[in-house]
Amino acid sequence: MDELLIKKADKLAEWISSQMQVDTTTLFKAVKAGSFDFADSKVEIKEGVIGLVGHEFLFLYLHLSDLYVFQMLKEKRDSFQNYVVKKVLHDMEIKIDDAFIDIYNSRLQEYSTRKRLIADTSKGETPKDTLFWEFGKRISSLVSGSPDHILLVTTTQSLVVHAWANLWSLELLHSK
Repeated sequence: MDELLIKKADKLAEWISSQMQVDTTTLFKAVKAGSFDFADSKVEIKEGVIGLVGHEFLFLYLHLSDLYVFQMLKEKRDSFQNYVVKKVLHDMEIKIDDAFIDIYNSRLQEYSTRKRLIADTSKGETPKDTLFWEFGKRISSLVSGSPDHILLVTTTQSLVVHAWANLWSLELLHSK
């Protein structure tokens, strides 16, 4: 990769790390504030769940960055994205073991089966089976123990939609 692409890859890696941390923090600030509590139930933060949720955001944002990179760099995508993944994991000092790799690969495989990122409700589409909705259900399960906690699902989906728009607004690869 040339020097300009390395700089852009570094910036993308920085965005992934930052966005993952911001969204994880935002979600758990809301949980701690009681934003997802109902009269008859309170969402409690279980030990270790913040790290798990952070990894889930990381896996998703690595996938979204790959979609973005593919649309812009088709032929240089593999080397660019490999660099980004290695940079993110190194900079965040994430322990990479077999379990981490297995979960990461499983998520990428799952994400690649989703045909749409989000539903176009103006066309009567439902969010079921869209990437962002199903991701919200996964986060809801981790945080509340139920994939159907609608406030957690929709809040997570909103965070991810915002991140996707934010990624495109960086215009990292729109011109060389």
